[in-house]
Amino acid sequence: MALKEGDRTPWGRADQVEDIAPGVQAVGTSTHGGIKLDRKRNALIPAPFRRGGGWYEEDAEDNIVLAFLPDGFTNLDVTASVQYLRDQYPDAWITHYGDAEPLSPARSRVLRERAWWEGHADDYVVRAAWGAWYPTVPVGSVGVCAYPGRECQKNCPDHALERWFLVPEIEYDARDQLGFVIDLERHQPWNRGEP
Repeated sequence: MALKEGDRTPWGRADQVEDIAPGVQAVGTSTHGGIKLDRKRNALIPAPFRRGGGWYEEDAEDNIVLAFLPDGFTNLDVTASVQYLRDQYPDAWITHYGDAEPLSPARSRVLRERAWWEGHADDYVVRAAWGAWYPTVPVGSVGVCAYPGRECQKNCPDHALERWFLVPEIEYDARDQLGFVIDLERHQPWNRGEP
């Protein structure tokens, strides 16, 4: 049965429903939206990517539908959606494609991030930074709080493991987008003090 305006969705009541292709509907609510696939169309999505009930939210999972059921999406870039799947869902990609389409960190953002964090599990990685506006940070430096990488990704890292350092501002500004790793030989300890 096709979805219609007023029907319930995972994001609230549908206030917009558009037929994209047979068994494929775009759904909008007052706060969010996505794509609804009927049972037949949802069965065409490979199992590692398939979502229960045929609901695919619009900020990420819609790329799954576009990559595997592109008909009806005439103005969207299927290539970008396929790359999004490699980047964001590498485990599902590897399960589905295996050796037929190998996936490496060079081809997947999530795998790059995992490799980066694994490589820096025991290094001190910056979690917070203060500029020269902070009273105890000298001009041209950045004061940072760092944790071992294995702690850094936790919501509540072990504060007993935190360390404070001063880093040259020019060096900190050129940091890797995944994070800044402290060089214990070069970056001097910092006593943050009270503001």
